[in-house]
Amino acid sequence: MTGEMLLECGGTAWEIGEQYGKARAARFSRALEDFYALLRLFPQQATREVAVAAARRLAEPAQAVDPEGVSFIEGQAAGAGLAFEDVFAMHCLLELLFNAGNLSGMCSSFALTGPATRGGRTIVGQTVDWMTCSPVDLLRVSRADGSKALILCLFGAPYYHLTSHGLCNCANLTFGPMDNAAHVPLGVYLPRAMRRADFATALDILHASARGLGYFHLADAAGNMAGLESVPGRVEIISPVEGVLVHANHYEHPAFAPLDVGLAYMPDSPLRAARLREFIAVRHGRITEKDMMDALADHSNGPYSICRHPDPAVPPELASETRAAFVALPGEGIMWVAFGQPCQAEFREYRV
Repeated sequence: MTGEMLLECGGTAWEIGEQYGKARAARFSRALEDFYALLRLFPQQATREVAVAAARRLAEPAQAVDPEGVSFIEGQAAGAGLAFEDVFAMHCLLELLFNAGNLSGMCSSFALTGPATRGGRTIVGQTVDWMTCSPVDLLRVSRADGSKALILCLFGAPYYHLTSHGLCNCANLTFGPMDNAAHVPLGVYLPRAMRRADFATALDILHASARGLGYFHLADAAGNMAGLESVPGRVEIISPVEGVLVHANHYEHPAFAPLDVGLAYMPDSPLRAARLREFIAVRHGRITEKDMMDALADHSNGPYSICRHPDPAVPPELASETRAAFVALPGEGIMWVAFGQPCQAEFREYRV
C-alpha cells in the first residue's frame, strides 16, 4: 500500500479481491452495516434478508457471464471475513436501491478530446456523488495477464477505471422503466468490459449488457469516445459534438427522454449538465486537466451544484454529497483523484 488512499493489488481476480478485502476489512464491515441501514430507511424498508434474496437472483447470470468478476467478489468477502452473499449484495447496490426509491442527485461527468482540448489530448472525469456514509477506495491492480489498472471503488464495487490499455470510463446513475428479469449487475459487467484491451470490444460488452441502470462514457488514448444510454431491450450510442461529451443523471437521447423516471428524484440533473457544458464552451479548444478539476469544484446553482454538499433539507441518512472526483488522461495513464469534495480536497496524481 502506497499512500493513505491507494491500495496495491496483484495476481488472479480472487487474489486481488482478497487483498482488497483484507486491507479494508473494518471499512467493509461498517459499509455493510450502513448499506443495510439505508435500505431500512427507504419506503419499502428492505431487510437484509430481502436484499440478499434480491441479489441472489443476479448471482447466477453474473457467474455465467463473468466468473472472473464473481471470483473477485468471493476473494473480497474472504479477505474481509464477510459472507459472500453480503458482499455480492453490495455489488448490486444500484439494482437494490433502484427498487428502494428515495434517490438523490449523483454524478456529473465529461469526456473531451480532439478539437476541445489543448493539444488534442483526451481528458475524462467526473464527480462521484453518493450517500454521505459511502466509502471510496482507489486500487492499483496488476493482473496475472500483465495488464494494470487504476480502479476507483464506491462501496467496494469497481465502477471507474483507467487501464494500461488506454481505456477510461465514467458511470452515472440514470433510470427509466425497469424489468424484473434476472440479469448481470452493473458492478460485474462494467469491470468485465474494462478488462478488455480495445475500445470496440469494451463498448460491445457495455452495449450487450446495459439495461437502463446507468450511463457510461467510454474513451481511449487514441481519442475514441462514446456515450451509452439504455432502457431494457434498447441501447443508444451518443456521439461527441466537437470533441465533447457531457452527462449527469437524466436521459439525453430523444427516444429515452419521455421514459425518464430519474428526473422525479434528481430534478437538478439538467442544471448540472448545463453548467458543465457552459464551463467547457467558454474554454473550448484550449481545455486542460486543471480546467476540468476546477469545473468539478464548481458551486453554481448550489446546493444542487456539480460539487455537491449535503442539502440541509434532506434527512442526513439520505443526503448525498460528492465523495470523490477524478480527472484522467488515458493517453498518459494518469488519474488525479480528490478524496472528498474537490472544492476542499486536493487532487492527487496516480499513474497506472
